[in-house]
Amino acid sequence: YGSLQSAGEDMHELIIIDKDGNVSEETPIMFEYTNIDYILVYKLDPSTAITVGNATIETIESRVQNKRFDENGKNLFSTAYILRGLGVSRSYTTVENITHVVSGGFSLKERANGYEAANYYGMFRSGSADHVTFRNCVLTGRQAYDGHSSYDFGAKGTNKIVLENCTQSNFWISVDSSDGSRIPSTEYTPGAYTSMSYVPMYNDSGELKNIKMCWGIGGTNYCKNMEYIGSQLSRFDAHQGLYNGKIIDSKINYLALTGYGEMIVENTDWYQPEHDLSFFELRSDYGYLWNGNLTATDTRLHLYDITEVTPTLSIVGHGYSNFYFGYPTVFPNITLDNIDIYSTKNQAPVEAGYTLSIYNLYQKDVKMHLEGDAGKNAIFTYIDKDENGFVDEPLFDSNMDGRINNDDLIDFDGDGRVGNTSLVYADYAHLDIKEQNQGITHPTCMRNLNPIRPPEYIKVINNDGVDGKGGYVYTVVDTSGQGISDGAWYRDKSAPDTMGGFFGGTKFYYGIEEDDYFVGTENKNGISETFVFKK
Repeated sequence: YGSLQSAGEDMHELIIIDKDGNVSEETPIMFEYTNIDYILVYKLDPSTAITVGNATIETIESRVQNKRFDENGKNLFSTAYILRGLGVSRSYTTVENITHVVSGGFSLKERANGYEAANYYGMFRSGSADHVTFRNCVLTGRQAYDGHSSYDFGAKGTNKIVLENCTQSNFWISVDSSDGSRIPSTEYTPGAYTSMSYVPMYNDSGELKNIKMCWGIGGTNYCKNMEYIGSQLSRFDAHQGLYNGKIIDSKINYLALTGYGEMIVENTDWYQPEHDLSFFELRSDYGYLWNGNLTATDTRLHLYDITEVTPTLSIVGHGYSNFYFGYPTVFPNITLDNIDIYSTKNQAPVEAGYTLSIYNLYQKDVKMHLEGDAGKNAIFTYIDKDENGFVDEPLFDSNMDGRINNDDLIDFDGDGRVGNTSLVYADYAHLDIKEQNQGITHPTCMRNLNPIRPPEYIKVINNDGVDGKGGYVYTVVDTSGQGISDGAWYRDKSAPDTMGGFFGGTKFYYGIEEDDYFVGTENKNGISETFVFKK
């Protein structure tokens, strides 16, 4: 249980160690810690493996109004969760043939009229365990009351957690617009929504409300080697540092990630729950980090809607914040191998030549990979560890020598104080805890606290479309021509600078041969029909 200095936030990490003290290749140490507070040790013994199962469990959801306001109009909705469900804290456990159904709760019409019930923890959970499998289980997505809810599957500090042949009872939902009743299904019918979709609903006053029906099915913290195999579940959401993930032979709506290693999606149908959602969503609250490879093979992307006003689908949802998250952040390498695209509403293949975006790089973020000027004001965490009255500057391995020590101290804001900013700590005490956690924006400092490593490669191969009738066009922002360095991420720093910007050193693969690639974005249009570079 270690502390990452910059954010003042504690981080966990699960590590498997054998009797001789060797760290398992399944669970390598991901982070560099400034200190370790404590270690919890659990004995692992595969001979104690057990299987439990064969039951149907019903949750009768509350119909008590949980949304209320004080005399000043402040929403007093309580986000406290009712703790219940089946929790696995024993390693080598298999849970199978458990069906979880949900009844009660408010209809969508009642919710359009302002009624919101309480939140529950999910039914299937695991924590502090190794090799846990949920097999042949039925899960149910929970209603997203007042923008809050729970995952029906959740895990914390678990290695090799597998959901195998699991099904979500309400993966699809048909809605009766007259009374707001919901008809759940595992199969698509015309007009049905994914469970995570927003649904338009008129209340009794004739006002149109957009109601988010359900929360996603799964969310985890501090896990390693999480897998969905042969399953149909709305959400794969890895918070706080997943190492390695797989989604194989499955159906899914929402894929959100923070972590390291290999994320593999294979022979899977992805159904977009909202029209502007990316295929791979990198979580903003952890720095849009995936330090490794995102690979999708033989996979079908089903778009929520295709109209003239629908934004182009982005493969990766990524952004930039000039804030040190406690670890170096990285834009992932990407491989898209034999991707087909369909429209969900008519189930038809999308025509050849459809344009996608690898990701939307905005002008304000074009310097996010550089060590010096980020082009955006720095954000410092609201902490004063040395109690000298000033907001602290972050400490991290700035000289890349593998150690975090005093040699890494930098005067980030140039005020002559190393380790502290010029921001007076007491000046920000009036902020509420949410604003403090989000950090304090420095009025003048533009030093990059969070240099984003660009991808080493982006690979799009076997791009021939449905039944070989024609592939798609993947657009990338041309980061050359603006006089911005490539940052020397993939060349010797003494070699000439390409001045190609963020993608200046990235390899773009368009074929299966080793040399079917080019480097950078400048003047590369026409080399391959797969990629188009835009200013």
